[in-house]
Amino acid sequence: MQQRETKEKRGCCLFALLQGILLVAVLIGGLVLMRDSGLLSRIYQYGKGQLHKLPGSERMASSEDDKMINDEKELVDYVNDQLETGHESFVFLTEELDDNFINNINSCTEAFYGSCSNYTTTDFGSYRRVKMTCSLTDAYYVEKNILNDEEIPSDRKEAVKLAARCQEILDGMKVDKNSEYRKEKYFHDYLVGHTVYTTEEEEKGDQDLLSSPAGPLLYGKGVCSGYARAMKLLCDLAGVKCKTIVGVGNGVDHEWNMVKIKNHWYHVDVTWDDPVPDQDHPMYAYLNLSDEAIAKDHIWEKEYYPSANSLVYDYYLLNEAFCDDYEAFYFYMQEKLKDHPKTVRVMVGDYSKENYSEENLKFLFELSGASSYSFSTCGPEGRTEIYFVFKY
Repeated sequence: MQQRETKEKRGCCLFALLQGILLVAVLIGGLVLMRDSGLLSRIYQYGKGQLHKLPGSERMASSEDDKMINDEKELVDYVNDQLETGHESFVFLTEELDDNFINNINSCTEAFYGSCSNYTTTDFGSYRRVKMTCSLTDAYYVEKNILNDEEIPSDRKEAVKLAARCQEILDGMKVDKNSEYRKEKYFHDYLVGHTVYTTEEEEKGDQDLLSSPAGPLLYGKGVCSGYARAMKLLCDLAGVKCKTIVGVGNGVDHEWNMVKIKNHWYHVDVTWDDPVPDQDHPMYAYLNLSDEAIAKDHIWEKEYYPSANSLVYDYYLLNEAFCDDYEAFYFYMQEKLKDHPKTVRVMVGDYSKENYSEENLKFLFELSGASSYSFSTCGPEGRTEIYFVFKY
């Protein structure tokens, strides 16, 4: 009797052990299945200058509707499209794009409508599913308000003020509203005339403001990104196609625009056309340049932006005020000074302090009859704008 009870106890223990082994196997298999089926994911958050891995995991599943993207430019275009259409989250699949490029996506896309704040990656064996979460800018809501008559969210008070200012500028525009060039030049001149270039060091704590359209349009101050985004906002609202370009200017991070006029793209750098220290006139050295012209002192990832090959609306070529050399400059000024103007602007292709020295400019007194003159310059080597002011 005692021997049979012992055997029964041994049998129960063996059965319990087998159950335990089976349970452990099921749990391990479940974890593997969860990882392979995309149920375990890594969550990352974009920060200023770095990426933070967040604790925890998120349950996700792949959908047949998710877009497969393996090309960097395609991803940049996709993110730009999602932000422009107001998506605060979206998903894509990838087999080839690495984390390094995804981590730096905000440096490749236009920040005008918004930016990516975090993303989650989920492994599905041969590919990954990436879910991006974004934040939208005030400019997005301003465009929806003025162009589509959509109400601005109540918590976006700065956007409400910005929309009112933009509408005021549009209502006061006294140029041919059917001319893309006239509208573009009006906004260029408005921003130069109403904005003081202000560095982030001068306005500590206001970096986001200086980089936004509200900086120039509401507070009259900004850095290059503020100028460029304000220019895009005004052009968009007036029906002129415009992009912001992120690149390098004279060796430092820089932002400017591309504007489309009569089916051709041109570069416009409003920031560099605003004299420093502030003066009462704009410069036009960077209004409607080709890729070749602006590449003298600007660098950008050309594959992410349209080509600019036309010269038709280059400001100085359009106004027949470009002189290849000093001799052409002499004859140009000879004609211009007949009417004793207070100001003359011209662009030369061979500017240097030696070529345009005080000695070589003495003829300006003889031709103009002025008692004195001063001038300022703007632009790269081979494309230097000279702005003269004469006193009689």
